[in-house]
Amino acid sequence: MTPEEIFEAFNNAWRALCVVYSKSPDASTQNALNMLAKIIGQVKHQHNEVLKEKDKAGQMSIEEWLEWLNEE
Repeated sequence: MTPEEIFEAFNNAWRALCVVYSKSPDASTQNALNMLAKIIGQVKHQHNEVLKEKDKAGQMSIEEWLEWLNEE
């Protein structure tokens, strides 16, 4: 999966959960929305860091990108 696909998948999950929450708001769904929002923020941040590294060192492989993410 590309970073864009990962971000899109999390974003789609967040949107779907928003629909569920709007129909039947409860604390557990709200907690899940908050957790997904934090994950999306981290994915964005890490993706931006990877792009900075890529610009500095040339193109990174998927394996290098995953290794970098696991260091965090």
